[in-house]
Amino acid sequence: MVAHTPSPVAGDHARTNNPPSFRREAHRLLWIYNAYRFALALGLLALGIANSWGGITINGYHAGVAWLAIIWLASAIIVDRLVAATFHWHEGLASAVVLLDLVLTAFLAQLGAELSDGFPLLYLVTVAAGAVLITQRMTATGIAAVASLGILFATASRLSTGAVATREWVTAGLLGTLIFALSLFLQQLAARLRAAEKTADKASSQIATLEELNQQIIAHMTTGVCRITAEDGVIPPEYPNLREADSPEPARRTALNVRDSDAPVRTPHGTPAGGAAA
Repeated sequence: MVAHTPSPVAGDHARTNNPPSFRREAHRLLWIYNAYRFALALGLLALGIANSWGGITINGYHAGVAWLAIIWLASAIIVDRLVAATFHWHEGLASAVVLLDLVLTAFLAQLGAELSDGFPLLYLVTVAAGAVLITQRMTATGIAAVASLGILFATASRLSTGAVATREWVTAGLLGTLIFALSLFLQQLAARLRAAEKTADKASSQIATLEELNQQIIAHMTTGVCRITAEDGVIPPEYPNLREADSPEPARRTALNVRDSDAPVRTPHGTPAGGAAA
């Protein structure tokens, strides 16, 4: 009789030591997105240096934009170190980075309004990154909502000061709609890609298991007889009298173990009490 005890297969080792393929891709995408953040911070700082010491006058650039660039640059360096030191994917890190960028972009759109009217477009990049890197759809959609509200708030603030015309509401509404549409589209696309990669990982694991079983069969062909159980692979030839249980039910297998054993062995946790101590 064979008492069936689940044993690890070839695919288990691969799943334990390597993250799924979509997590590896997300890890790489976070690194790419952080490189964009690094370049953006350096660009803003370069404008500040040129404005202060380069003899070039840049209208609308002031200390607030420079401080935002410094914060962006410092966070990009920290994230780069975290990504480099962490092999496994942590979605919380991506969420924190995207939320931080939403706040920084909101301040940049407000403080740098005189420098450029195009800063609100940076929301598109941040929302796109959130839709791809964050698997929780509620969180990713919430990020798109916050970005849209940030655009509307910035537009309302500028309208209150008379800096822009009323028609800017139309532009802000269109940009907010575009942000939502982009987020929902990328969420759907990313979800389908993750599902496809998960299926591919499962198929790869099954192929590895079959390959291991095939190697065991080849290794035991010298015995002339090779018996295979449904759960434990090939029965080693040094146990010719072992047989499978006639039922996969645990209760039936336990009964057969008791019937065919010489004596029961108890391994109590702690000091035996009551009937177990007799």
